[in-house]
Amino acid sequence: MAGCDAIAMSNEHSASAPNLRIDNIEINHQFSKSLEFEEDFSEYVQKSHIARALPTFRCCGRCQRSRSPGGSRNHREYFRIFRSCNTAFRQLLTARGRGWCCDCPKCRFVFLALSPFIAKAELIGIFGNNLLDDETQRDGFAQLCGLQEHKPFECVGEIAESAARDVTPG
Repeated sequence: MAGCDAIAMSNEHSASAPNLRIDNIEINHQFSKSLEFEEDFSEYVQKSHIARALPTFRCCGRCQRSRSPGGSRNHREYFRIFRSCNTAFRQLLTARGRGWCCDCPKCRFVFLALSPFIAKAELIGIFGNNLLDDETQRDGFAQLCGLQEHKPFECVGEIAESAARDVTPG
């Protein structure tokens, strides 16, 4: 309708993995970012004659982005300002965080995803402390690695991404 020939969607590989299974039913809190949704949406758009072809662009897995060409080592100028912690997006302004809360699944996952690629001192500098040295984080890391009942209902990577990482920062 606007003359565009493609749609960039917020899809990513890890969104196709369910968070929980109950009675053989997969529960996925980010289904709208999954490959299944992307394919269904493309089919709907084509069948409803909104567009004959709808190219979409899918992000790679979260850990792949951490080690992307150029790598995170080449983007040190962003270490102090990037955020992925959901506390910054709380609806009440008074409840919003300004930095990393260091106590949520997103913080734990990003810490794990970056740990093989960023020196320990720099990683701790980004977050303000070493989440792996914090005993209160144990259950949260266990959830990310598939050692608890289910993966967190947050936009985090797949269990295999968390469990396969060398979590000892360089």
